[in-house]
Amino acid sequence: MMKRTSSPTLALYTKFKVGSSDETPEIAGTAHLLEHMLFKGTKNVCTSDWESEKKYYSLLKSTGHELDNLKLEKRNLENSQKKIPEDLEKRIEILNRRLKQIEDIQKKYIIRSEDTYIYEQNGQVGFNAYTTHDVTNYQIKLPANRLEVWARMESDRLKNPVLREYYTERNVIMEERRMRVENRGFGLLREKFLSLAFDESPYGRPVIGYESNIPFLDIYETENFFKTYYSPNNMVIAIVGDLDFT
Repeated sequence: MMKRTSSPTLALYTKFKVGSSDETPEIAGTAHLLEHMLFKGTKNVCTSDWESEKKYYSLLKSTGHELDNLKLEKRNLENSQKKIPEDLEKRIEILNRRLKQIEDIQKKYIIRSEDTYIYEQNGQVGFNAYTTHDVTNYQIKLPANRLEVWARMESDRLKNPVLREYYTERNVIMEERRMRVENRGFGLLREKFLSLAFDESPYGRPVIGYESNIPFLDIYETENFFKTYYSPNNMVIAIVGDLDFT
């Protein structure tokens, strides 16, 4: 913490010593996806009734996990130029419909961006995050007398995260990759250059992940990634501004 009284504000940074270099090739993009998901709220924020919502969240995870496995099985068969069984196609179709139904029900309980709204009501500026190969950073600026608001919000984010709209957000990231990489010559060139320069090193992999694996990033593995790396002994908090130490 550093006291700086030139303005009655605080700049608050929470940094976790985790990034894409901590991923295996199979889960490339998980650190970045998790960063997105931690803006989806908690058991207390972004929900109108967690006790009612949680059963649909549980169903969403199990259904999405099963659907991902079936889609991966289908892709492997396609890559091997093997015939896709009709039963597999039918099961995928059924689970796609079921997942959509669960998402529609869960939406009734979701209050989107409630964390942003709460911070805005308390004078926030620059509420944002980013992921690199080595670090995931969350940041915000607030009036100096709103430190307790930040502490309550961020402790809740770390203690009670809920990865709402996981599959929708995963699709958003897939589109983000297309815009940044597939649809831009420089993006493709940079990705190829880094993969050659770093060879088998994790620093040769894109932070956002690959087109081939983003659609299969598993929600349970993402939760485990959070539990593994988002811990007190793996984080640093920096606060600069008009602090009151009395």
